[in-house]
This record gives sequence, C-alpha cells and structure tokens, in this order.
Amino acid sequence: MLANCGWLLGGFAGVTAAPELLPRWAVPLCWVVYLVVLAALLSRLAQRMGLVIVIPLVAYLAALYFLCVVELRADILLRSRGQLVHAVVTGDRVTSPRGYLIRHYTLSRPDGSPVRGGEIDDGTVLERGRHLTVYEDPEGEIQPSTPGHTDPTIRAVVAGGLLALATGALVWAAYSRSLESLADDSGNRCSEPRPAPRPARKSVPAAPEPD
Repeated sequence: MLANCGWLLGGFAGVTAAPELLPRWAVPLCWVVYLVVLAALLSRLAQRMGLVIVIPLVAYLAALYFLCVVELRADILLRSRGQLVHAVVTGDRVTSPRGYLIRHYTLSRPDGSPVRGGEIDDGTVLERGRHLTVYEDPEGEIQPSTPGHTDPTIRAVVAGGLLALATGALVWAAYSRSLESLADDSGNRCSEPRPAPRPARKSVPAAPEPD
C-alpha cells in the first residue's frame, strides 16, 4: 500500500521534473514507464475493479499534468532562473483558439532588443508604449510574465489537492480489496462441509462361557 502511494506521488514528481533533467526523447519514455507500472500496481491491488480504477486515474493524472502542472513548472522555473527586466509593449495581436479572445503582446527592452521567450499572453491588458517589469527566461524556453502572474502558490495548492484526491482513490481501492478478501475468506469458511459424525458402535454381548 505504501509502495503504491509512493509510486503514485514520487513517480508523478519524477515525470514532472523529467523535462528539465532528461533529453526530450526520454520524457515520453518516462511517462510510459510511470503509467505502465502504476496500472500494474492498481490492477494487482484492485483485481476485479482494476480497469474501472486504472483508466479514469490515468486520464485524471494526464489531465492534471497538462492543465495544471505544466503551468506550475513554468512559473517555478521562471521564478528560480528568470531575470527581472524592464520592457516596453511594441506590438499586440488577438487570437480566439477556443472561442474567447486572447491578447498577445510583443515586448522589447528600452534599447530595442526583444525580450526572450516570445510574446506575453498571461491575461494582462496592456497598451502599446507601456513600460512594465517582467520575468525573462534566459534560455528563452518560457514566455515572459509579470511578477503577479508567476506566483506558483495557487497552482501548487491546486495541484497538491488534486494529487491528494488521486491518492485517496488509491487508498479506497486498497480498502475495497481488503474488504473483498475478508468477505471471500469468511464465505469459504462457511461453505466448507463439516465432517459427518461417526456412527456409534453397537456393543455386542459377550458369548456365555461353557460350563
């Protein structure tokens, strides 16, 4: 049980940190290993309800990673290795990929050089020519963001709560399995045939001795 919970949490932390520690080609391999081992542990734990638990939990963890943890990791990296720079809004454009408008702003330093990381689209409404301070990723892999939008506290709390729910599902599976085992053991004991009582031996009267 502890090993299963440890793999769920520790493995998830490992695949979250994998993009920063391993080559890009190794990241999908880490996910495959993590999910296969997790599915095997859950199947062995739940047995009859294995697929009922494995499929939703795998989908749940994948959604948690791409919708929450990716942004959380970007915020943490931008806070840890990013640099505060003064920038000027030099351009803007609007897109609507999911039916709602997203504004993208192009940032440049006061000397005219572009801010590394591309455009900023964290929801801040800006005007051309506005001066602001942003976090810039020296490696240019993460989009710049204002200090107020790079605080990872809220996303960390949300991700921790959602992981706690997944761990609770794992504990519930183990508890259900233990109840099934106890029920099966008690049923087997009740269904075992009891040995039939032996018939009582009839006493045979002794033959009379001859005179």
